[in-house]
Amino acid sequence: MLDRFSLSGGAFNATTTFLPGGSYNVIAHYGGDGTFGASDSAPMPVTVNPQASRTVVSFVTFSSTNVPTLNTGAISVPYGSPYILRVDVQNNSGQTCENLSTGAVSFVCPTGTITLTSNGSALSDFPNAQTPNASNVAKLNDRGFAEDQPIQLGAGTYNIVASYSGDSSYNASTSTAETVTITKAATTAAVTSNVTSVVSGGSVTLTALISSTSNGAGLTGTVQFKNGANNLGSAVTCTPAAAGATAASCKATLTTALSQFVPLSRPQPRLRIPALPLWIAVWLLLLFLALARYAAPLRNRWPRLDKRLGYAAAGLVLFACLAAGFAGCSGTHSSSSVGGGGGGTHTDSITAVYSGDANYAGSTSSATPVTIQ
Repeated sequence: MLDRFSLSGGAFNATTTFLPGGSYNVIAHYGGDGTFGASDSAPMPVTVNPQASRTVVSFVTFSSTNVPTLNTGAISVPYGSPYILRVDVQNNSGQTCENLSTGAVSFVCPTGTITLTSNGSALSDFPNAQTPNASNVAKLNDRGFAEDQPIQLGAGTYNIVASYSGDSSYNASTSTAETVTITKAATTAAVTSNVTSVVSGGSVTLTALISSTSNGAGLTGTVQFKNGANNLGSAVTCTPAAAGATAASCKATLTTALSQFVPLSRPQPRLRIPALPLWIAVWLLLLFLALARYAAPLRNRWPRLDKRLGYAAAGLVLFACLAAGFAGCSGTHSSSSVGGGGGGTHTDSITAVYSGDANYAGSTSSATPVTIQ
């Protein structure tokens, strides 16, 4: 290293923060002037002991206008959102060698490597040559920090710890855990049909597009097409968009016959025995019993009276039952069928339900109408 100082009265006194740690000789070199020639001082042995260091893990997040914020406490961010994992090695006073506001360097910057772990296991998120996510060890840059951008942790909770190896100027240190919760990225579902109307017995091709603003890996999972509350066939695999797409998305397609999502059905009559005819039958039976009681004195005079009363009672009961049966069969009731199996033109509401996956939340599309003629 080389610092320049101006002489005052043929001498100088200076204070510097840029002597690195270690044992070496310090030499003062005089460049000379118009009167005196250049010269060097005798070497002066100097030993600079390393100081304690502080390793800090932080997440840099960005506002909607791309203003960065350095977060060192627990944080929750959606999967695939713009953020950077940063590891700073500070001096014993908790200062970085670079002034983050001005970019000026105030003292010797730490060198060496940092090692990342998450929940106690290696967090291999640094590249090795052209291979991404190959190592959990990275070198500090010339400003004493390392960045991992963009880091892509899957949904879950992580306790990230960085360990600094140390160098001649700074002792090794280990950060406290930075707790990061990655939530599932939101998705948007949309469904379209290749036709707006179809003749009964025909078929339609339904296409669902699931998209997200996440810059993470492509979406996976399945899509269930539905007509109202009824499933249209089985769930369809959602195929991720090709690499290089500007946003994460996947697509699913289903071609289905009319019978699959407009099942025809006819209302079936239900036997219903109303309460009123049963009460009539009971009333008639009680009337018969009363007549039989008061007719007892007449049995000796007209022996055939018992049989006639029996026939009368049976007739009354049969009449009541027939009345109940006709009332039940002719009673009104309501019946519904998917797609209005009663015939005629009707409109079905088709939706697509995305299942979600490990990193993306599920979603349901708005309804797309298909007219059945």
